[in-house]
Amino acid sequence: VVSMYVCVSVCIYVYLAKVDPASSYPSSPQKGDPEKCKEQFGVDVYPMSELEEKIPKGCRIAILTISNDVQQTVDRLVACGIQGIVDFTHQHFKAPKGVDIKFIDVVSSIQELVFQTNSMDSKT
Repeated sequence: VVSMYVCVSVCIYVYLAKVDPASSYPSSPQKGDPEKCKEQFGVDVYPMSELEEKIPKGCRIAILTISNDVQQTVDRLVACGIQGIVDFTHQHFKAPKGVDIKFIDVVSSIQELVFQTNSMDSKT
């Protein structure tokens, strides 16, 4: 499992947290896993420690999928100029006024689709 956030700009940049091999959760968002910090599938991947240095100018939207240090990461993103966050974390965090948050619940979305597709089957 890779914990990451993606900043949407002209290019997509992925920042990885260090993943503890004994766990599926990152142990520190400050240190990147050097094996994963390279170009993958045409996307540049950087360690979290390089966030402020590498975030593209004009980047306004971040996709947040981390599981540890969510508030700290949000604070860093906002300090870099992020104005909108798509949140997959399911964790509580605060953002300043003027930063829009879109909470995504994949499980609920799947449940809705199952209900809708089952309803379509019963109508045919």
